[in-house]
Amino acid sequence: MNTAPSVFGIDPGQTVGYAKLTKDGTRLWGGESDDPEFVAFAVVGVDYIAIEGVTTQGGLLRSQLLLAAQQIGWFRRGFDLPVFEITRREMFLHFLGKVTGSDSKIRAALIQRYGEVGTAKRQGPLYGWKGHAFPALGVATVVYDQLQGNMGRGKRFAEAIRTYQDGGAEALREVNW
Repeated sequence: MNTAPSVFGIDPGQTVGYAKLTKDGTRLWGGESDDPEFVAFAVVGVDYIAIEGVTTQGGLLRSQLLLAAQQIGWFRRGFDLPVFEITRREMFLHFLGKVTGSDSKIRAALIQRYGEVGTAKRQGPLYGWKGHAFPALGVATVVYDQLQGNMGRGKRFAEAIRTYQDGGAEALREVNW
């Protein structure tokens, strides 16, 4: 790609996290909302959407998981932009180099990259960020990095990116997820 992308990250669920990365890879803004429609209206002026995909952990399906899956479908249909679905395991691979980890380790990796949260008196770049905003920033960062050539170890996603770059959006839809 000739220019750096801007990426909007979404963490679906009962509370939806969102984060927007600018073309230079810096965090523009992010947060949480109980209203997915608010998040949909915030997707303006971006090149790609990254959304955290759902996976089962071997347990029973819960209503939160089904809600997240429903929202993923809604976000995928609702925009005329490429939408990349990133699982937690792919985030763990990208940031930690292994398929297991914890949300706190992802949060720590994001803080190390973008700067401290800080306090009310000494506000850092991520001041005011909490909860679901961090996974949204995580998926946006994975897509941003991999579009820039930093493929990490997420081979399935890297294949999709290469397919998209070689053949456009129609070719992307044919990738066997």
